[in-house]
Order: sequence, then C-alpha cells, then structure tokens
Amino acid sequence: MLAPCHALSEEGRAQVALWGAWRLGRGRFQRPMLTLFQTTWLVSLFSLALGTACTSEDDEETEETEESEQPETYGFVKQLNFSTGSDMVALPSGHIIVSDMGSRTLFLVDPEVPAIRTQIQYPDGYPAMLSLELDPRFGEGVGDTDFLYTYGGGGAVTRYLLGLNPFSLSEEVELFDPGCETNEMSCYGDLVWWDGEAGEPILYVLTTQGTLTDHQDGGNLGSKLLAMQVDTETGAAIPAFSSGFENDYVVATGLRNPWRLTPCGAVLCVVDPGNRESEELNLYDGAGMNFGWPFVEGYGNEEEVAVYDDPAFAWENEDPTWPQSDPTGPGIVGIANAPALGVRVSGEAYEGWLEGVVLFGDFFDGWVRGLPLDDAGSVVGASMHVAHQSFLMSMVEVGGFVYALDMAGGFYRLVPWKDRPIIAAERLSDTHFADSTPYDLRYPSWSNGAVKERSLWLPSGSTIDTSAEDWVYPEGTQIFKSFLVGGEPVETRLISLVDGRWLGTVFLWEGSEAYRYNGQRQDVVAADGSNYVVPGETSCSDCHDSERGREWPLGLEPYVLGDDGLSQIANSLDREPDAAPHGEGTQLDLDARGYLHSNCAYCHSAEGVAGGFGSMPFDLSYNADLNLDGRVSAYIDSDLSSDFIVNPDVPEESVLTRVMESAQMPYVGIWEPDEEGIALLHEWIATQ
Repeated sequence: MLAPCHALSEEGRAQVALWGAWRLGRGRFQRPMLTLFQTTWLVSLFSLALGTACTSEDDEETEETEESEQPETYGFVKQLNFSTGSDMVALPSGHIIVSDMGSRTLFLVDPEVPAIRTQIQYPDGYPAMLSLELDPRFGEGVGDTDFLYTYGGGGAVTRYLLGLNPFSLSEEVELFDPGCETNEMSCYGDLVWWDGEAGEPILYVLTTQGTLTDHQDGGNLGSKLLAMQVDTETGAAIPAFSSGFENDYVVATGLRNPWRLTPCGAVLCVVDPGNRESEELNLYDGAGMNFGWPFVEGYGNEEEVAVYDDPAFAWENEDPTWPQSDPTGPGIVGIANAPALGVRVSGEAYEGWLEGVVLFGDFFDGWVRGLPLDDAGSVVGASMHVAHQSFLMSMVEVGGFVYALDMAGGFYRLVPWKDRPIIAAERLSDTHFADSTPYDLRYPSWSNGAVKERSLWLPSGSTIDTSAEDWVYPEGTQIFKSFLVGGEPVETRLISLVDGRWLGTVFLWEGSEAYRYNGQRQDVVAADGSNYVVPGETSCSDCHDSERGREWPLGLEPYVLGDDGLSQIANSLDREPDAAPHGEGTQLDLDARGYLHSNCAYCHSAEGVAGGFGSMPFDLSYNADLNLDGRVSAYIDSDLSSDFIVNPDVPEESVLTRVMESAQMPYVGIWEPDEEGIALLHEWIATQ
C-alpha cells in the first residue's frame, strides 16, 4: 500500500502545504450530510482545500525554481453550450462524446473547431448517463465501432456497441447491477478502465451510499470501489480479484459518498466528501484498502493510520490554525462543498507546467487546483491554484489540452490566462462608463448588503431589439454594475458584446479611478472595514450563463425593470415599452414572487442549472405555476423538525428560507443572509 504523507519518516515529509481561504461569515460549515440527486444541485458535494505534498529533501531546490517560473494561472474559455452536462469521454480520434442529461442526448464534439458533429438520444428508459467510458480492448476507438460503458441515474452498469460512422448505440448488455432497489442505494457514481493493478484493463466502478450506512461492510456494495473483469464477447462480469472482502467485487471500503475517480498513473484517484469536517482525495493502489469512514474522516492519528489508509490530500474545514486568506491561492473557498475530479494531465501543452498534475475543482465556489503526482502515484509537489470555473462535472484531455463540462451545459477549453479573450480596457475610464445611462430595477437581487448602481451604453444610433422575449443587443453594448459599501465604490463589473460574444471583466476602485482586475476571486476590505469578495473574470458565467438562450444580461427584462426602469432606458429600446408585467395577487404576493424571481430563478427555472434536478426542482420564475407543496429528504440541517419546502404553520422552518438563513442559497456570490428578504418570505409563506 502507499504510505500516507504524514505517516512517512521525517526525511520524507519535506513539504506540507496548506491552501484555501475562509469565506468570512459564510457559515458553510453548517452544511449537513448530503446524498447525490437528493440535493438541489444533483450531487453530494464536497471541497478540497488542504493540500499535503510529500517530497524528498533533494527535490526542494528544484521545486522552488519551478514554482517561481510557473505561469500565473489559467482560465476556462467557453466553446459550446449544452443543456445539463453530466460526463465526457475522449476518443483517440480527438473527438469527445458529451453526455447531456438535460436533453437526454449524446453529442459527438470536435473540440478543435469547436463544433458538434452529430448527436443521438439516450436509449429509451435510461434516466441519466452520469458516467461514460470506452473499452480500451475493443477497437481502441480508431475504427467505426467501440464499446461504450455507462453508469448512473439509478441503473446498472450497461454496455452498448457504439457506432461512430454513423453515430449510434445498439446491442445493450446489462453487465452488473449493484442492487439499487434491494439495497436502497442511490446508484450514482463513476466507472473507469485501469490497468495499473492487474497489468491488463480492469473495469472499476464507484458506488454511492444512498441510505446504506455500513460503509465498512465488505459484503454489501454501497459506497465501495468495485473491480470486475468483463468478457469482450458476452459482456459477462466477474470479480477481478480475490479481494479478501466478503464480496469479491469489493476492492476498497471506508468511503462515505464517493463521486468521481480517474487513473493517475500507478494509482486511481478517488474523491470522497466528508460529513462537514473533512474532504478527501484518496489514492487507491490495490485490493484490500480501507479509507476509514465512518471511524476516521480526513487524516487519522498514529494508531488509525496503522489500520486505515489515509488520504493523500484532505481539507480539515474546521481547523482553527488555517489562515483567513491565501494570497497565492484562489482567494476564497467555500466550506464543505464538492470537487469535480478531472484528469492527470499527460501532454506537453501548457508549456509542460501541468504535466503529471491531477486537476480537481470545487463544484460551487469554482476553484480548480492541481496536485502533482509522479508515475508511481506519489505526491511530488505542493497543490497549486490553476483556474476558476463553477459547476464542473467532468474534465478530459485531448491533444494535450484539458476540456471541461459543467452542469449548466458549458463546454470549455483550459488556456493560459494571458491567452483568454478579454475586453480591451485597462481602466474604467477607457470604457463608455461615463456616458452610460443609469437605470434601476423594481426587483433587485441581494448582494450582501452592497448598494448597486447600474447603467447601460449602446453604440450611437443603435437600439435593443425588444420584439421577442429574449432581447437582442447591438454589437458593442456595454452594461455596468457598480457595488458600493460604506458609501464608497468597491468594484464595477462590465459585460460587453464583442464580436458576437459576451465578455465580462471587473474593475477595482482606487480613489477616483477603477483599474482592471486580472486575478481570481479574492477578499478585500471595504471602506466601512467589512470583508468584501471580488470575483474573477471567469466567475461571471457562474450566474449569467446559467439560463440557455438568455445568456449574459440578467435583470434587463420588463418584469424586473418595472415601469420606472423601462422609462429610464426608453431611448435605448427599438419601440416604446409596454407596461411592465405585474403578476397577480396581493402586494405581498407580488413582492415575494419578484424577490424569488430575481434571487433564485436564474438557477431555479425550467432552463436554469437546477431546473428539474435535485431535492428542490421547482420553477421560481414570476410567471411559473408555483408548486411548493413538496418535501425534501436532505440538504438542510438535520435538527429541523420539518422538511417541507414551505411550512405555513411554522414559516421559520421552511426549507426555502432555512437555506437562505445559513447563506447556502443563493449559492453563488452570497456570504451574508438577507434578513429583510427572509422576513418577507416568512410573511408570505404564512399566507400559503
């Protein structure tokens, strides 16, 4: 077995790096135990912010030199947009198959163009292809056929004959059923082929816990790593090893609710969320491993290390010794969120700096970090900040470049930060900010108490086409939003339509001028002494790209603008605006629905990232038919006596507002709860 970092000798523990920063006042450590597809965002979510790197003393000087030359950072540039992304698999031809569970479609993508070449629907009855994998023993993907394996969505591990010319699926074979119904398991997980243990390809399957609680029981299949040999002709699956567990399919136990795994040279990388205390990146190197849950979470003590296999990398999210900020890291990391495990980069792209680095990212807060591993599976350097992108579900490598898929349907390429498309302005005075037209919103969104000032600029002689529900903006449009704290501006955000594409950037105020901020998210101190979080440029799409078809501008719609806002920008519209839609009901109804629309519907809507999935799949748009009579089985604090979405008898125990009180929702960009908004919703809930 691999020796855990802090179980090594003093000579072998040359470097231990602590990374991550606390979001002040965010309160994320209150997040309860979550299960996949029972949460609002589909998956059990966890974060990795504590990096432990073990190197020899001989490596220290080389490491310091390399870190000083490392490019500043990288960024994800969007290339395509789907509905609700779940997973990807790369073909040797250089194409990528993308699974879109929102439209139940598999897309064949050429990432170099980029373009969708063709597409096919999921087979009838298959709920969601959360994991895709090709059979490395069959055709090797260079011909017109291959075997495609899929798992997730409550079904069995299934194999299809994949046709590439034309693109098709046929000959369905159910390989292995872990017993989702009989064992009351969620049956969402991951699968990969890996030859590092047996010298030949073996299929490894990662299962989630569902309601199964005995994670040490090697006789059941929940929250376990399984290994199986698969007959190429028949698809019959048998245990790959005599593992020593009661069920020979099981090769590793002690996982709580694992989500993704990926080959990392001589080991398999497995990510596993903890129970509010620690998140883990585990390295599997052979049958019989036990990662300790529920007896050990994160790093164990000396006696526990002798019994259980420690993670290579863990984040103790309640460690009081952590610094409050990390000037070299992503600037801010939420607590107990969820990483998306990516790939171990093997190519020569990125000037070789990411070669051998395992990428993983926090699902909600969006940081993407890397941990260097050598071919033997040993950690050989400190974790590093790489980029920022929220909602990541999958990463693959093609031609040396990394491509990512997020749950909102975005398909991205990782590029050096200096190569990203940008708005050509280093100072706010270089833009049309001074000439822009101010406007107000009837229903503004909450921004941690900051006062927001908005304005719009259009090129001379142009107007916004308002003939359809989704307004069409002229090329060169600039939309500004300034955030003031303590009466002084902290930042101004700009989105601009450049060459048919919306780009965003951030300007930080220094006296009477604001300068372009080229970094990632970070904490700053506002004029009133309070902590304030400045987003990075790549953070813009966390909110503004969640709804397909209505990409970047949010709030510029008649309902949110209201009659006053429409009149303020009337000269920018191609026709005299009609009266803003006002909805129906009492003033309390209107105010509550307006609040939910502006603060929640960009995700909780038919086309939003949370639409139709998770434990609260409802549409909170102002014109949607509300259905808030349901209940949720997870997500909120376990001591609640009510699990109703809205509870008119005890409004304060409604899930809808409890997640707001703990600043868990709205998830992106919020760390202070909106007390006035919560009081408004409590009053409204009591009337339902």
